[in-house]
Amino acid sequence: MHERVVLLTGATSGIGRETARGLARAGATLVLACRNLTKAQALCAELQQASRNPRISVMALDLASLRAVRQFVDAFLASHSQLHVLINNAGTFCLQRQETEDGLERTMATNYFGPFLLTAGLIPVLVQSPGARIVNVSSAAYRYGRLDLNDLQLTRRYSGFPAYASSKLAIQLWTQELAERLQASGVTANSLHPGHVATNIWQLWPQPRWYQALLIRLLTAPMISPAAGAETTLYVATAPELAGVTGAYFVKRRPRAIAKPARDQALQRALWRVSERLTGARWPVQVA
Repeated sequence: MHERVVLLTGATSGIGRETARGLARAGATLVLACRNLTKAQALCAELQQASRNPRISVMALDLASLRAVRQFVDAFLASHSQLHVLINNAGTFCLQRQETEDGLERTMATNYFGPFLLTAGLIPVLVQSPGARIVNVSSAAYRYGRLDLNDLQLTRRYSGFPAYASSKLAIQLWTQELAERLQASGVTANSLHPGHVATNIWQLWPQPRWYQALLIRLLTAPMISPAAGAETTLYVATAPELAGVTGAYFVKRRPRAIAKPARDQALQRALWRVSERLTGARWPVQVA
């Protein structure tokens, strides 16, 4: 990964942290795009020392804020002329419905709408970078997702896991449509399931009571480690044999068939149009 620029969102914990560690060791020029700058700067210093790779930097990014995403894109394009790998890794899980400053439901905003707008803004630098890849960290939970394009903000009914699953279904649909639209540009777009990983996303309560803490321990006990979860992300982002592979879904470093709900082309295109309207994203003509 020497002389390749990689942008990674959500790097300060869990799968993202281990992905950052692997990319740093591989010699990538690595940009950590994170909401918590204090944690990100500490991680940056740790990675630079451990990997002896000085080409690691930090930039502020809150994917739940469309304004913050636009500001990030402007700053990134002003300071970088190339981007070889964009890893949309950051994600969240909310037990209760919350709204962002843009009036978007927070789970969908962080997991899908933010990455949609971010990727749209970075297309100009991706298409001019040889062998560029977009890697979307999804989840097998997408199989349980349902999308109502008239209620993507989940105002009628809300429950934590269905909201999370729906955001991952949106990622799958978007990835398929993105791969199709980028076909002529040479930029690839793939998604992956990292496995059932014991990360901070399962810390569902800020100050859990004893029975809540027990539930979290029981829930995460059979899960794999963040390091194991990062293996598929690193593979899809860096494997030479995946050059030119696009529109694929990977589990345990192997391509897997995509479930029928995520292969609905009419829904893919309809979701794209709604996403453009809700985020204000403007995709370059050459990839449309």
